[in-house]
Amino acid sequence: MVSERLENVDKSAAKKQVAKKEPKQRRRFVREVVAEMKKVTWLSKKDWLKSTLVVLVVVIAIAAVVGAFDYLFSLIVTWLTIG
Repeated sequence: MVSERLENVDKSAAKKQVAKKEPKQRRRFVREVVAEMKKVTWLSKKDWLKSTLVVLVVVIAIAAVVGAFDYLFSLIVTWLTIG
């Protein structure tokens, strides 16, 4: 009975200590994130635009190829089933 009370007191004390540390840890985390983001080499607007266009063109091309295969396979399946 007494040992259970001591365990509960220890647990609540530990929770309070963790609760006190959490805001400090969050602030430290945010500071570190900001510091790391300042180290990042960001693309120029011109490079960003080129990369975006390349991605869009590739996505559209792949979508067209997949769509063409889908259409062809649906024709083949229709031809085989209707025969």
